[in-house]
Amino acid sequence: KKIQEYRDKNTEFARLGKNVERISLWRKAKMEFPNDLSVLYGLMYALQAESREKNADEIIEYGERIMEESVDNVLRSGAIQSLCYTYYKIGDIETAKKYAKMAPIYHITVNQLMPHLLQGDEAVEYCQTNIQTLMDIIIGNVNVLINKGNYSPEEAIEARGFAIDCFRLLYPDG
Repeated sequence: KKIQEYRDKNTEFARLGKNVERISLWRKAKMEFPNDLSVLYGLMYALQAESREKNADEIIEYGERIMEESVDNVLRSGAIQSLCYTYYKIGDIETAKKYAKMAPIYHITVNQLMPHLLQGDEAVEYCQTNIQTLMDIIIGNVNVLINKGNYSPEEAIEARGFAIDCFRLLYPDG
């Protein structure tokens, strides 16, 4: 119950962009629950929201501890993501790739498996959430293409137009 209170306060701080307060909150939680890996996870994400470069050593320490000790797929997936991006940010591309290769592939995830197992509104809601998540992935990939693909301004406009067209298909009513 107490850890859930920390999570709720973290969500409030995150919505307000109060990353310093998030870090302080999770440091307090860590003092109270030093061996709870979900607390380390919260602290890891608060630290990276403030600055991956500045907090890299601590982010890596918590991420690697989660990878060593946790069997929780959510914590492990988050640690993989955090470690991948943090190592990339500090210039250790090979270690970043090592962690990226630990992530599951698109087709074998809870998001892809659950809709097949659910019925009715529950299945529909799961699929709707998946489609929105896929749209976020499309936007992210379009941005990477533009930023890393040496796109001309015209090509960048065309790529962003593609993403907008995808959203129009998903949300025809605007």
